[in-house]
Amino acid sequence: MKHYFVLLIITVFTLQACSKSEKPETTIPNKLTKITSYKNDNLQTTATISYNTDGEIAILNINGNEYRYSYEDGLIFMLNVNGEYVDLKYSLDNYNQIAKKEERARNEYSGDIYVKNEYTYGYRRYYLNAATLKTFTPMKEGGYEERTFDALDNYEVSDENTTKYTYGVDQEVVYTYGNTLQPENFPFRVLNSFYPYELDFFLPINYWFGKMNKNLPEKAQWLNVLPTTTTLSEYTFEYSYMGDYITSVTIKENSTVAGQNVYKYNFEYNYQVNK
Repeated sequence: MKHYFVLLIITVFTLQACSKSEKPETTIPNKLTKITSYKNDNLQTTATISYNTDGEIAILNINGNEYRYSYEDGLIFMLNVNGEYVDLKYSLDNYNQIAKKEERARNEYSGDIYVKNEYTYGYRRYYLNAATLKTFTPMKEGGYEERTFDALDNYEVSDENTTKYTYGVDQEVVYTYGNTLQPENFPFRVLNSFYPYELDFFLPINYWFGKMNKNLPEKAQWLNVLPTTTTLSEYTFEYSYMGDYITSVTIKENSTVAGQNVYKYNFEYNYQVNK
């Protein structure tokens, strides 16, 4: 009986070893590392992204302009290495969401570095839902003129997707979603812009602004809602895949403002092997 038991154990371990060695190696997209954009087949932007050992953005290079990110005690700093000061400073809340963003510039009169724009963000159930803007304009005689725009940007969420962005009281962009899930490593986010083909919609910093969309957008409409509702632009989204991951998106624009245009983004990822 012992003899058969020993043979059984040897057989089990042999099968496990064979199973592991015979498992095919498959490459899967991991983190987004390169974005290339085109407008009407003309190259617009090339952006590369590298990450630190914690998986956070380390360097963002856009058309040769390099931005370095650093992290400390609930703060994120973005420094343009071609510049002389920190361009952006992000402050995180207790849920690791961006609560405030400071855009910095040099005072043309004093030469001092100052906060030009300060955004404060609000969240509801971990989804971005509002932003307030405070601006500071340097004055020739000294000091700064301060203005505050309460509830400048507002977002509506339905079925775990951001379905509307509203600017002020008369401008909005409405998004329509299909059933296709948005991959975890695809950082598309609805932003405070009427142009959903801009590079910022696809940058990994978007992960810090609360929960991401559940699904991918299929259409968007830019509307002027006062005094009557008028469609200014319509956009459609088409995606190409490698497995479950997006390798390109084509955005077709039909606009009374900018005419008809086609924007295409290609995405590249670093790869790891499952063994």
